[in-house]
Amino acid sequence: VNPKIAEEHDQEGDMGMAYLTEHSVGSGPYKLVSWERNQKIIFERNEYYWGPKPEMDKLIIVDIPESSSQLLQLKGGTIDLAWNLEQDQIPDVEKTKGLYTISKPQFKLIYFAINGQNPPTDNVLVRRAVKSAIDTEAIMKAIGGGVIELHTFIPKGMFGYYDGEEFPYNPEKAKELLAEAGYPDGFEVTLTVPDFLSTEGTVVKSYLEQVGIKTNLEVIAYTTLLGKYREQGLQMVMARWGADYADPDANAKPFAHCRTTGPEATIKQLAWRNAYANPEMTDMVEKAAFIQDRDEREKVYIDLQKKWQSEGIFKALYQMSIQLGISDRVGNFIVNELTQTPWELITLKD
Repeated sequence: VNPKIAEEHDQEGDMGMAYLTEHSVGSGPYKLVSWERNQKIIFERNEYYWGPKPEMDKLIIVDIPESSSQLLQLKGGTIDLAWNLEQDQIPDVEKTKGLYTISKPQFKLIYFAINGQNPPTDNVLVRRAVKSAIDTEAIMKAIGGGVIELHTFIPKGMFGYYDGEEFPYNPEKAKELLAEAGYPDGFEVTLTVPDFLSTEGTVVKSYLEQVGIKTNLEVIAYTTLLGKYREQGLQMVMARWGADYADPDANAKPFAHCRTTGPEATIKQLAWRNAYANPEMTDMVEKAAFIQDRDEREKVYIDLQKKWQSEGIFKALYQMSIQLGISDRVGNFIVNELTQTPWELITLKD
């Protein structure tokens, strides 16, 4: 994006973001030809691009929300790439002549969070009990696979990843912790999940109730959930998160950095939304961001993840992956863990 043009269209400090939602001001390998919102985007080769010219002269991205429709059009030859298929659709692609699949881990995760301010979940023993009550393997099995085991906020494949789990599934331990915290008969709570995580929510509800935690499951649209979430209005929640860049700091800040839970906070990310401030973890996040020695930095992140699991309000449920179906006409296709693709490198056979 040309920063000069973006700044010229600044509206109330938004750095031109409102303008950019309707206009193209880039200088990349492709130029925008047309954009039908929620329908189709057409790009053509930018002959004035400063770098190597794209292999394809035109790129068309069609918005097809349903994976079943993507699969039908891929098999019918209408499209050459189905971007996000379900795990149970992969065998159908693999047995279809002229198609192949790619499965790629993503720096995205599904997580469970507990409000850290109000009783009874302001008690660390209760939070540990809740985490011990949840069987993440059962969750992954219920959704049909295609995801990756994960116990922390740093995904596999990213620097600083810790593969340990401080509070694995242990229902008896959960009951002991509840009794120690003064809740031998459990308590009642509302778990809010977006509609696309309803299966995961149902599984978690079942496991919480097995240790005496009566769980009212609220399944709502994601936009509605975000509105409540950003106002610290949820008791327990499930949501997704994706790193903006391939460094542990991208996830450490939202998941572990919060100095105050009040409205005066300057950073209101995930820890703040769940009303949880931990000064020691916040100090560790800030320290790790500026350490230059790789080994020393990694150690701080490992220690931070252990503390995050032991004391914090979050439980990672699994790491996401992307399942793609591709025509063998397509060559040089690459997708990375941030779901980025160098479209200019892709070739297409006639």
